[in-house]
Amino acid sequence: RAPLAFGREPPPLSRAILVTGTGGDVEPFSAISQRLLREGPRVRRSSHAERRDFVESNGLEFYPLGGGPRELIAYMVRSGGKLLPTRVDQTQEDVPKKRQMLVESIETPWGACTEKDPERPDAKPFAADAVISNPPTYGHIHVAEALRIPLQIVFTMPWTPTRAFPHAMANLDFESGRDLKNWLSYGVVDALTWAGTSDLVGRFRDRLGLPRLRMGQGPGLLNDATVPFCYLWSPSLVPRPDDWGDHVDVADFVFFEQEGEFEPPEDLVGFLDVGDPPIYVGFGSCVIEDPEGLTRTIFDALFAAGKRGVVSAGLGGLGSKAPPEHVHLVGEVAHDWLFPRCAAVCHHGGAGTTATGLRAGRPTVVVPFFGDQPFWGAMVARAGAGPVSYT
Repeated sequence: RAPLAFGREPPPLSRAILVTGTGGDVEPFSAISQRLLREGPRVRRSSHAERRDFVESNGLEFYPLGGGPRELIAYMVRSGGKLLPTRVDQTQEDVPKKRQMLVESIETPWGACTEKDPERPDAKPFAADAVISNPPTYGHIHVAEALRIPLQIVFTMPWTPTRAFPHAMANLDFESGRDLKNWLSYGVVDALTWAGTSDLVGRFRDRLGLPRLRMGQGPGLLNDATVPFCYLWSPSLVPRPDDWGDHVDVADFVFFEQEGEFEPPEDLVGFLDVGDPPIYVGFGSCVIEDPEGLTRTIFDALFAAGKRGVVSAGLGGLGSKAPPEHVHLVGEVAHDWLFPRCAAVCHHGGAGTTATGLRAGRPTVVVPFFGDQPFWGAMVARAGAGPVSYT
């Protein structure tokens, strides 16, 4: 316990939790939020507007952050997972849209920490005493600096320079013996991100009354300021790198338990009861350019393997046509309920989906699209829990 000032308990803190990303990025913070709420007095979860119902249904306050995961995912799929556009049409069409999303991601955390919920007229005023955020919610450190309150970064993928493996957004492979290249990849990704956001961050800091950052300050601001990091994965799967400082922790996977409250559809239960455990196939929030073609591939692969399958439509819209008898289509389903009832799982390699499949003890086939998904595919293969994945 921290030493008590003047013999008193520290006052309870109102915490703002800022999370940008897909469902797998957001859900662990629901479990964290509920745990913090028991210590009171207030925990506000801020994320994309489409997550409001989910957050409020778990008894938490909400504030909408700008941007949206679907647009960003679609851009990353079109660019082959690259941060920078590779075609002229992407430069003309995607870059202006992405910059607008970045403006919203940088600026809306201020309201999340200082303002009432704009969609709840009876909401109480809110003032954050501490900020918990994942890195892609780019305004976090500037808001914390302006309010002079602590900042804690929590994430499901590595963001701190290390020689152990490359930055997940650097599009490098995970072969061993590339220590220097791995370590440099973090600085390269930070520099590229800063090049596209420095003017936006500068204007935001002007509004907050903060001094502008020099070119050398911006890219490595989180690391140079020794902001504490906590990573949400099991060290038995990915050991904590030896070259990380004491301000970096590796906790464990955090699961938002849904099995106890999930009511499975009767047709799904019936399908599971009448044959061998199926193979689960689903790609979550990933945007798929040819959903009909991929659906045919999945159906044909399951038939060729002589296996039954449960295929999740996801945001990619798989399974638009009637499936064959050996396949059952599902919409949203609690993975912690379904995966233990499957023979194996095949998915995009999102952090949450990967953790749930491994927790269920199921062989895992990762088909990565972008972002941290190749990283998790490599870690699964390294652990012997699935085959080597290819983008």
